[in-house]
Amino acid sequence: MNRRLGFAVILTVISALLLVGAAALLSRDYAQRRAARIELEKTEVAGVVLERAAGLIRPEHFAAPNSVEAQAAFRALYSAVQSPRIFRMKVWAKDGTVLWSNLAEIIGQQFPDNEEVREAFGGEIVLTIEEKKSEHVSEREFAAAAEIYVPLRNVDGSVYGLVEVYEPVLVLDRDIRAAFLPATAPFAVGAVFALMGTAWAWRRARRTGPLPTR
Repeated sequence: MNRRLGFAVILTVISALLLVGAAALLSRDYAQRRAARIELEKTEVAGVVLERAAGLIRPEHFAAPNSVEAQAAFRALYSAVQSPRIFRMKVWAKDGTVLWSNLAEIIGQQFPDNEEVREAFGGEIVLTIEEKKSEHVSEREFAAAAEIYVPLRNVDGSVYGLVEVYEPVLVLDRDIRAAFLPATAPFAVGAVFALMGTAWAWRRARRTGPLPTR
């Protein structure tokens, strides 16, 4: 093998290793950024729900959820949190019964298999991204939704109720991509130079014959 061809092979191997390494780093960076953005989204949305609920929702609304007052309070909370990001709200009882929703057809239905409801009634703010679940029969307009479960607490810290809000995953993914894309620029530039250098080395190796040997 002449030296120019050997150089092209070595440069190709090095470039391939660098590209694989860069892809692995970008993949890890994206996963970390996505996890951080999801955590931030959970905190921000929960903050909005709790702020709006503070003046509208009381524990007695969950004790008598079918009362005119309770249903009006739940509707008022949805009006207060609804936005281009939030398109659905459900109010849950501890047994998995939907006490109120802007999707009227599921009010009164029970979903005891909803693990997030049980977890949130334990005091955790929960965000999950789901495509299919038994109560999702009417979320057809979105391929997937981010669901944020926000527990409502008494002054002693105990949970008396639960509000769940939905936002399209497309919105969340758009924000994540917008934050991630600038980080890819140095890797993209490096990849272009690596590919150009490799192409140049192979053209040079093919265009010239073997170098004279001593």
